[in-house]
Amino acid sequence: QLVDEYCEAAGWGFADDGAAGSLPQVTFAMQSGLTRKAVAAPKWRSSTSMRFSAVHSEREIICRLGEIVGKRNGCAAWFRNSVADAQRAYNDILKHLTQNGMSDANARSCVILFHSRFLISDRDSIEEKIKHRFGPDSISDDRMGNVVVATQVIEQSLDIDFDHGFVDLCP
Repeated sequence: QLVDEYCEAAGWGFADDGAAGSLPQVTFAMQSGLTRKAVAAPKWRSSTSMRFSAVHSEREIICRLGEIVGKRNGCAAWFRNSVADAQRAYNDILKHLTQNGMSDANARSCVILFHSRFLISDRDSIEEKIKHRFGPDSISDDRMGNVVVATQVIEQSLDIDFDHGFVDLCP
């Protein structure tokens, strides 16, 4: 349907015949007609099993993240819907960690806040820190006991992995 609309808007007078062929593929719509090319599907590095469960309170998430940091039990990300939610969660996690005996400096070194309102230079620096700790070249010691609290800005083509993830439902 998208190709049909595009061709009609361009005034080319033909429509997609819907002959999909093998998938995934790329469709080229040009004045001379349609061309389709099959593309290779991505190969995943390994198979992964995932377990999902609902967490009904922010307090419970904060406690779980505190355990991950305190016990160095993997690494985690909490994906928030707004900058204000991310900032509040970041501060609440820091407060939880310090109330449970971690120094403020250590807590701040283990928890990263990432959102779109940072200055671009700060944002670039934070992004590099995230890629170093959670990217494909990171080692176990880089990852263990670290947490990122972020908004959708973290979804921007970063090749990063987390052992635990918490995602807010859409508002």
